[in-house]
Amino acid sequence: MLFRRKKKLRSFTYFIPAPPSRKIGYREKELDTIINHILNNGFSIKKMQTTTISNEKMSGVWVFLLLLPLRADCNDSILDFEYSEIVNKENDSKELEISYEE
Repeated sequence: MLFRRKKKLRSFTYFIPAPPSRKIGYREKELDTIINHILNNGFSIKKMQTTTISNEKMSGVWVFLLLLPLRADCNDSILDFEYSEIVNKENDSKELEISYEE
């Protein structure tokens, strides 16, 4: 009888500060790049939630991702990065279609 090892879910949290007032829409390219990095390194998004915060000191959106590792080599070190480390690498690669299951 074969037993599959359970894959440990990982969480990833990101804060997006509110942009200045605009008359047109705004695309959060930094978050797009980060999500592409996560998906290109063997994780799938199991669940995504957002929550807003607004007070005198700051306002913005918290993004919470619940990630499922798709490969045995997916570990926390893949998620421990600085945005500047991945921005050039991700801009050179093709965009990835982003989908997740609920």
